[in-house]
Amino acid sequence: QGSGELKQATTVSMESGATIDASATKNGDGGTVVLWSDVGNTNGYTQMDGEILATGAGSGMGGKVETSGHVLGVTGTVNAGKGGEWLLDPIDMTITSDGTYSVDSSGGTASPTTNGITVLNTSINTALDNGNNVTLTTSGGTGGSGSITVAADITKSSGASSSLTLQADGAILVNAGITITDTSSNNALSLNLQATGPIHFADNASATHSVNIHGDLYLGGKNGGATYATGNSTYRDGIYIGNSSLDRKSVV
Repeated sequence: QGSGELKQATTVSMESGATIDASATKNGDGGTVVLWSDVGNTNGYTQMDGEILATGAGSGMGGKVETSGHVLGVTGTVNAGKGGEWLLDPIDMTITSDGTYSVDSSGGTASPTTNGITVLNTSINTALDNGNNVTLTTSGGTGGSGSITVAADITKSSGASSSLTLQADGAILVNAGITITDTSSNNALSLNLQATGPIHFADNASATHSVNIHGDLYLGGKNGGATYATGNSTYRDGIYIGNSSLDRKSVV
């Protein structure tokens, strides 16, 4: 994961159809899987289009999965099991319904030319439905501002309770008309938005809920409040909700 003197790959590619399985087999926690390219290198690129499994067995809990790179593309799926974690660690990130970086159906590897990372919202939804906790974290290092933009809906519709955490060195921006929801208390989603910059919900129509979940809701500074969510020259307020609705329902 970039520590020590071990040389780091510039490009890491996991193609569609490939599987990495670090799941427990009889009893115990799931293992750890890391796909890592040099996040400090502007040419560093990780593309994950396969399947990663790290589920627990018996009384065991899920494992840990990390996909990281200066530029990161994700169209594959992750199942880290109940209580497991999936960490994505790029420079800048946009969650969208049509990933910019993906391997063509005929094979090969995409070669991104910008520092904007695009992650498919459906891959996040799948992990949440599998009962996985998902953490998306950015660092405003070389070539990026550390922002996270939510430009596609996040919907948890099944599976055990899980959480989505967005940790940004810059701003967290939830676009107009975008919703973050779960469908019932049986598959409750908890949402944690932690930013050094502003947390900004664009104005929505009065009938649109930006957030409608049964789990916990946290808005504040990065690293659980060690810093503050503060405004910038573009977004004055540290936390701006505007004509939006955040609805955190009681868990039954």
